[in-house]
Amino acid sequence: MPKYLIKTYGCQMNYSDTERIASILDEIGFKECKTEKAADLIIFNTCSVKQNAENRIFGQMLKMQKLRNSNKDLVVAITGCMVRRSSHKQSEKPDKLIKKLNQLDLVFKIRDLPSLPKLIKEIRPKWFTSSQNKSDNLAQGEVETKVRAGLPKVRAGLPNVGAGLQPCSSKLEQSPKPKLEQNQMLEKLEQSCTLLQNVTKRSTTPLHLQLQPKVGAGLHPAPKHPNSTPSLTEYRDYFKTKPKYASKFQAFVPIMTGCDKFCSYCIVPFSRGREQSRPMEDIISECKNLVESGCKEITLLGQNVDSYGLSPIDFDSGKFNLQQRQKLGLRTNLKNPPFVKLLKKLDQLKTKGLCRLRYTSPHPYDMSEDLIKAHTQLKTLCEHIHLPIQSGDNEILKRMNRHYTVEHYLDLIKKIRKALPNIGLTTDIIVGFPGETEEQFENTYKLAEKVRWNMIFNSRYSPRRGTYSADKLKDDVPAKEKARRWHKLNDLLKVCSEEKNQSFLGKKVNVLVETCKDGTCLGRSREYIEVQFPGTKALIGQEVDVTVKQAHTWVLEGRMGS
Repeated sequence: MPKYLIKTYGCQMNYSDTERIASILDEIGFKECKTEKAADLIIFNTCSVKQNAENRIFGQMLKMQKLRNSNKDLVVAITGCMVRRSSHKQSEKPDKLIKKLNQLDLVFKIRDLPSLPKLIKEIRPKWFTSSQNKSDNLAQGEVETKVRAGLPKVRAGLPNVGAGLQPCSSKLEQSPKPKLEQNQMLEKLEQSCTLLQNVTKRSTTPLHLQLQPKVGAGLHPAPKHPNSTPSLTEYRDYFKTKPKYASKFQAFVPIMTGCDKFCSYCIVPFSRGREQSRPMEDIISECKNLVESGCKEITLLGQNVDSYGLSPIDFDSGKFNLQQRQKLGLRTNLKNPPFVKLLKKLDQLKTKGLCRLRYTSPHPYDMSEDLIKAHTQLKTLCEHIHLPIQSGDNEILKRMNRHYTVEHYLDLIKKIRKALPNIGLTTDIIVGFPGETEEQFENTYKLAEKVRWNMIFNSRYSPRRGTYSADKLKDDVPAKEKARRWHKLNDLLKVCSEEKNQSFLGKKVNVLVETCKDGTCLGRSREYIEVQFPGTKALIGQEVDVTVKQAHTWVLEGRMGS
């Protein structure tokens, strides 16, 4: 029986994907193991939002060669945002990663997950002997129907993933679209980059609106993404695969995939495809099953969750009742948008035991007043919003193709804090973006002083090959200067975070206990602040009230009760 190990990097979406991969492998008779040395199949579920994430994977390949010396049958695979073409070493047209990394045997796009057993069988047929009828049949394409049945067994210990890491669905009924050849992809990419260049010069219409038709009578299907858009069947099979959930009391549930925003630094639209939302009834069904099985906290995942149900593909599907939508622009005037409808329906699971509902990440462009209002009305919706700003300078935001201004963002913050004075606010910021001057960085710094987020997920810009910023903008801020700006902003963050935490002294906070070691329990408050206190392992998975006795930069300390 082959043994497998999955190593996950990146955002919550990647961890959610890992749960589905594990479920598929269990279903074909593979057994999960804990160490690389014991594994016959090692899968790296990757993130390529930043160069450092890819560098870590390249570094791991050297280790794989040493492992192969003691296990000649070892299969090394990569999935996630780095992959462009599902293939293996014997494929007629293998992915560029296979050509680049000698230690790599196969790669697969996450939307092709149901085909993973078939890919494995093509390079290791002896793992699928005639006596392994179940594995053999599944490798021929029966994965989707087999994995749907029943709730899978649960692994202990949900990975602690930062809310600010960017994550990255069913589609309208249509036949599968042919994949583009490499030269066609490059041609399409060049066209989109040229369009982005024109948009950033004019700054009148967001790029993703230029790339897709306007909403209204006679809407045509959204144009094909440069890397091809998957068919309904592909994503339906992927999302219908029930995950091997990593925790009994916490779960990540994807509600959509892809992205239409085309931020100039981001590879997600090219790795995940165009934005398309999962049917609401499927999401509700998965969440209902989770809660009935003991889950207390659900985090909804999407690259831009507040645009759930609003893409041209979603509109054309007719599944989201968007007849009252007047135009595709700033959607803050849309009453009771699909995402808010979804939150309201999921909030009803409180009667079945749901305690906490979270989501990540919303986009300032689509943040609605109804969503802010929902935080004041829904009992399960946590008092925390992660709202990425990326830069505090309008010219840099324009260059990033972010579709909003600093003034618009500040107006949202004002509305949020007026409705929710004690809200926990976190954000993402990139320093050292191409062309960022000292004055422009200072604008970001001053914005941080003004907003005083609870947490900033701060990163230094690194070009991602295939994005507009990498192809068309010069990475002209020296590494040393990026580091200086990062540290300066991080020093301010420490002050703001401790200041926010000090405001909890003497107060009770509700904590969902995630771990307990050596008599110290650790969990998060509803505001997404880490809290530790004396306790036992019997409290894991329970909600308890903790009175805060000490407030540190990143964590609160307290005791149960008063």
